[in-house]
Amino acid sequence: MKTIAENLKPPFIAAIMLDTVQAGGNDGPSPSDELVSIAPAQEGFLGLETTRDDQDRWISISYWRNQTCFIGWRKAGSEHVARVFDGLALELACKFRVSNVEEPVMPSKQLLAPERAIPSTAKAHGFGLGSQVFKAFPTIAELLGYEHAR
Repeated sequence: MKTIAENLKPPFIAAIMLDTVQAGGNDGPSPSDELVSIAPAQEGFLGLETTRDDQDRWISISYWRNQTCFIGWRKAGSEHVARVFDGLALELACKFRVSNVEEPVMPSKQLLAPERAIPSTAKAHGFGLGSQVFKAFPTIAELLGYEHAR
């Protein structure tokens, strides 16, 4: 299944958002829930995806037509969060990571090398760099004054 980002044609803005303040248990929405709820009504909104991190916190990624649209949403969100959460500043409630996406998220060609970097015949015959260094250890040890039985 493709993500929203894979279907968007660049350029666009991707904004990753993580709550730093959680709602008390399941008692109500978090600041990021409130931001997500107003996003579709904002100019330049392209889509949204959510997931949970390894600490079971929600992470939201929203997509915007340009930086101006993202800034407009963040400003509206700041006012909305302050209203809903009794003056809470958005900067204290959420962390943002914003990226300007200039190229397609998924390349049209597979990223495979045309040939193997280390031919399999070199490994089979012991000609790899690792085997050469390993064979040189006794000599290096003797040069440094260590005894070594061959």
